[in-house]
Amino acid sequence: MLRLIAPLIGGLANGSVKTAVKSTRNQAICYLLIGLSLFFAVIFLCVIAFIALTWVVSPILSATIIFAFWLIVALAGFLIGRSVSAKRRKIYEEQMNDERFNLVAASLVAAVPAILKNKKTLTLAIPLIGLAALMFWNKDNNRKS
Repeated sequence: MLRLIAPLIGGLANGSVKTAVKSTRNQAICYLLIGLSLFFAVIFLCVIAFIALTWVVSPILSATIIFAFWLIVALAGFLIGRSVSAKRRKIYEEQMNDERFNLVAASLVAAVPAILKNKKTLTLAIPLIGLAALMFWNKDNNRKS
């Protein structure tokens, strides 16, 4: 997909939009033809497999075997897609937790000079600073283990 979008973005950047649109359209047409060709190739492969299986077993059983094969392929693709999606989601959540942690750390460091100016806010902020230090310490312990 990025191969289709990259020329368009490049064309928008340098001003040759017509050329970028034309090349993107040509690539889309080529990929459409390749996809249709592969689709028909798989259909004819299934027909050939059905004919070959009818020489060995009954036509109903050969159709059932081909159906079961494609059902297994579809289930495997579904399960692989789910596992990849779960892994991406987990990586995204870890990145968001790290970003959130870094944001809290940067906010805390930026707020320290303002807290140290006033003694009343300092007395209120000492427990908060202790909680933040505990949070940082726990975060470092979790990273090590």
